[in-house]
Amino acid sequence: MARELESYAVLLYPVRSVSNEVLTALLNPIPSVDRLREVLMRPDLWRDYITFKLKVGEMDTTDFKLEDFLGRDLVNDVLRQYGVRLIQSDEFVEISVDFNEVSQRSLDTALRKVC
Repeated sequence: MARELESYAVLLYPVRSVSNEVLTALLNPIPSVDRLREVLMRPDLWRDYITFKLKVGEMDTTDFKLEDFLGRDLVNDVLRQYGVRLIQSDEFVEISVDFNEVSQRSLDTALRKVC
């Protein structure tokens, strides 16, 4: 399922698990997407898309291709107060953001925490 908005598009997959709350939240443009686009257009990591996994209570992405680093636990101690964690996944460090309610405002807030 895809939806084109003003300056970006959203692709939802798998369609059978997309809730009405998610569809409603994506009806109108989310302001922080433009800031996210700026982050993705870095010369060393040019990307024209980003994949987010929405799970109960969190939103995750590995698309920034962050590498694990010494002191990640200390950084997580600081980030915890903002509802953000860096988690080692199979290949890269995953950015995980607390995401409790599905709405346009909560999506905007979560995306702002990512970038």
